[in-house]
Order: sequence, then C-alpha cells, then structure tokens
Amino acid sequence: MSLENLFKMKWKFKNQEIPVSWYDFPRIISIILSTRIITPEGAEEFLYPEKSSLYDPYRLKGIEKIVVRLSEALERREKVLIHGDYDVDGISGTALLFRTMDHLGFYVDHYIPHRASEGYGLSSKAIEKAQKEGFRILLTVDTGISALQSAYEAKFKGIDLIITDHHEPRKTRETSPHTLFDNQIAFEKERNNKTYGKPEPYILPDAYAILNPKLGDYIDTNLAGVGVAYKLLEALYTYLGEDLNELERHLDLVALGTVGDMVPLIKENRIFVKKGLAKLTNSEKPGVRALKEISGISNGDINPYHISFVLAPRINAAGRISHANDSLELLITEDEERARELAEHLQRLNSKRKDEEKRILDEAMDKVSKLDLNDNYLLVLDSEDWNFGVIGIVASKLVQEFRRPAILITFDQEMGRGSCRSIEEFDMHEALSRFSQFLEGFGGHKLACGLRIRRENLEQFKWELNQYALKMLRDIPLEPTLELDGEVNFKDLEENFADYYKYLKPFGMGNPEPIFALRDVNIDKTSIRVYKDKHVSFLLQVPRGELRCIFFDGYEYLKLLNEANKIDIAFSFIIKEDLSFELKIVDLKPTSQ
Repeated sequence: MSLENLFKMKWKFKNQEIPVSWYDFPRIISIILSTRIITPEGAEEFLYPEKSSLYDPYRLKGIEKIVVRLSEALERREKVLIHGDYDVDGISGTALLFRTMDHLGFYVDHYIPHRASEGYGLSSKAIEKAQKEGFRILLTVDTGISALQSAYEAKFKGIDLIITDHHEPRKTRETSPHTLFDNQIAFEKERNNKTYGKPEPYILPDAYAILNPKLGDYIDTNLAGVGVAYKLLEALYTYLGEDLNELERHLDLVALGTVGDMVPLIKENRIFVKKGLAKLTNSEKPGVRALKEISGISNGDINPYHISFVLAPRINAAGRISHANDSLELLITEDEERARELAEHLQRLNSKRKDEEKRILDEAMDKVSKLDLNDNYLLVLDSEDWNFGVIGIVASKLVQEFRRPAILITFDQEMGRGSCRSIEEFDMHEALSRFSQFLEGFGGHKLACGLRIRRENLEQFKWELNQYALKMLRDIPLEPTLELDGEVNFKDLEENFADYYKYLKPFGMGNPEPIFALRDVNIDKTSIRVYKDKHVSFLLQVPRGELRCIFFDGYEYLKLLNEANKIDIAFSFIIKEDLSFELKIVDLKPTSQ
C-alpha cells in the first residue's frame, strides 16, 4: 500500500463552543470542557460529579401519582408485577426494582418477554399472567411508551398499568404521509408555519400513570430506563421515609444499564455512572462478582469499557440467543453457586452469539457489496435466516463501516421484524414516523429503533425511505470521519493538565475519550518496535526529550513511520499513576497531507 493511499479517514475538529480563554485550567482541559459545552461555572460539577446532588425526582411529571399508588399497594399487600425489557438496560432496571421493592416489603414478581416469540414492548402474555395470578399493578421498566393496544387490554382487565420508560413517545400528525412527495409538502408546511422543530403532541398509552423524562420539562431527558426506575425509587424511598443510602447500594445496576444502553454520560447519568462504577468494582452481588470473574475482570477497577464490551454483551446474550430470564436471575440471586452456574451459562451463550453475529455480518456485507452506495444513503437488508436477537449488533457494525443508517429485517413467512441503527445526522425515529403507513409497528429513539413490517410493503418502504435519506444526507460527507477535540502543541503538553485529566472520566457516549492532533512531529526511527505482529510503539522527539507513543493495531502504518520525514498524529492520553503520560495513537498521516 502506498503512503498516498494509506490514509483515508477525514479529521474533523469539534466546535469549541466556549472561548478557551474563559477557563482557569490548562489549555488541554479547557479545550475538552469547551467542546462538551461545559461552562466555566459548570466545570466543577462536571469534574467532580460524585459531589453533586441528583435532581429532585418530584420534578418528573406524574411521579407523585405513581408513588402514592405504590405506597397504597404496599399497605394493602397488593401484588405488583414488574415488566422489563430483554436488553441490559431493561434487565438491570428490572433487577433494581425487584431487589428494592422486595426489600421494602412489596409483594412483587417479575416478567421479561421472550425476544423471538413475544417481541419488543409490553407483552400480552404478561397481562394475562397479571390477570390470572391476581396482580393489581403492572409496572414497566424501559418499555411501554408505545404500547397503545396493550394499555387498553390491561385497563379492560382491571390492572393498573404504570409505565416507566425513556424511549421517544409517538408524535401525532394530522395525516400519515403516503409518499416522499407528501412528506416534502408536510415538511415545507411545518417550516413555513414555523412549527418545525417545536414539540408535537404525543400519542400516549391509556395507562394509570406514565413516567418518562421526555414528557414534561424535566431537566435531564437522557436517562436510561434503569435511570428512570432509580428516580422513581428515590421518590418512593423519600415518601416512605426510607434511607437513600440503602438505595445507593444498587448503583452498580444503574451503571450497568446506563452505560450498556449507550445514553449520554452527562448530568445525572454521569453521577450514576461515576458512583456506580465504584459499586461495580466492589459489588456485593454474587451474580455481578461471578460475571466479572468468568469474564476475567475481577481484579482492578471497572470502567465503562468493561461494561460496554465485556459485561453488557454477556448479559444481552441471554435475550439474543435464549431467554433474558437467565440474566435477570443472575442479577437478583443471592446464591453464590447458582450465580457461578448462570455466569458460565451466559459465557457459553455469548460465544454462540459471536458465531451467529459473524455469519450474519458476512451475509450482510455480501448484500451491501451488490449495492451502489452512491444511490443507497440508507441500507435496508433482509433475510429469512437471520436471528432477530443479533441483527441489531450487525446493523451497528454496518453503520460504523459505511457511515450511513442501516436497517436489518428478518422475515418469518410474511411478517418481518427489523432493527434500525443510525448516525447523528439522521433521526431514525422521525424517519419511521414519516413512513409509518408501511409498518405494523415501531419504537425507539433517534439512533436506534425496532420495527415490524409485512413483506408486501417492504420494497415500497425501502424506496421511499431511501429517497428521504437521499434528501437528508446528500450534502453530508459519509466518508469515515475521526472527530478531534482540538489541535495542541508541545507547550500544551508541558502544562500540569494530568492532575485534572482523571476527573474527566468516565468516558462514554456524550463524553467520549478526548482526541487531539499534534502536527509536524519527528519520530526517532531507531525507537520503532513491533509487538505481536500488529501493535507498534515509537518515540516522538519533543523539546524536552522524548515521548513514548503506542499504536494498537497500527502495523499497516509501519512503512509510513519508517519513510515519512514528519507526521501528524491523532491521539488520546494514557495517564499513569505518577501523572506521567504516553500517547495512544488513534490515526496518523504524513505532514504533507
């Protein structure tokens, strides 16, 4: 590969929304705060979230009615059925509610639907169970905001349905547009009437009560499902006069669901995760300890990477391959031996999930290779032989590979179920809303949705949606892009920034690990080393000596490193305990480019 063709990724610098000079921090820290739109006044709260207070849960619309009803159920010994979702957010939220409500003395049980046979959302089987077994309250977590029909069913059967969810409520429209042309007319009408972008009325289930931070004017709309459940428990504990310190013991579950659901780690989520990671590191729960041990991360501090790429995939594997009840049991059991058995079971299921994922990804990539990407700004692929529990992961990989929205649909005879993943520039939930006449149902949020569609509607749906994507994305570069926080110089690296850097964590969605550019640097070519035929390290020549760099999976850049006179590097920091640091290379290119 020639030096000219090696570098392909475009570097895009984030906007520095607030002047760096306004901050009283080293320049590197100031740049990071600016790109995250953290004001100088809000810097302390961002850097030290463990010292911050959570927002008053009673600011959530509808929460008081729920708390009063639950307290009545506790006093009357009425049965409460907790209905969760089958992903890590729903599972951890169900475990949180079950553990705490059981501790408070509620007569409580749990239900999670089977992904393949029952599908997404509020399950009719759960309502049947509630009716037959005398449950007076059906309490959801991470699901239910789109369950219009199921809500009527629960009400008809005399069950008080309490929905706690964080997904986008369905918006109302005067008519459902039938073509792209109709959508264009509706879009222009909204814009001309200056209503585009303003909140629309919602179509909500006819439930006893609904708790969703996207309803009302709550200060933090980015909570995960488990975060919404925690806010409910905060209010309930306060109402009952219980010790909130006892509730904080379960922040390990909140951290699992919050990071696993990839919501932005800002505001309350940042507090949840900062405190929750400490609880995860020293968790008292047998299931959490067993899962960490089987995953090889029982020693050392837990960080968001361990949740996203180690723990969450194993918890999710049960719902994708078998039944999510296995993961739920893991998180609520107090039996050490049973916890080990369940952790080993999830480990096996995760291995099976990986094999299935590779097969589907290979088939999907083959289908994409037959498409003209210049005419397909959104990928819609289908098959009769794809596991519904795995297609969402594959859709995410396609988004990463081709930087465009992707929808994978698996058909069982004439009915298909799909998983949708998107990019920041394309609101998937809004797009599905505009073409809902082709769908049997859908739900989710801007970047991830699920849908059901009849085979007879697939081709028209694909064409209309792709034409809409063409309109929305044709002026947006879709080549692979690396977002950087800013460009620094050697003087910036000499400042005492490492003292503050550790307080920027936890990194994740909404607060990604900072990446910087350093241009026109010299390499000590005698220092270049290769490890395991794929990793490369080298020394940069800097004014006050040398600076070690490590480039994981950077072997293909070896020729460039040996031949280029000077290079530009994109990097993040590896901060050591003594506050010295190394550079972790993310990308590089010859300075001439």
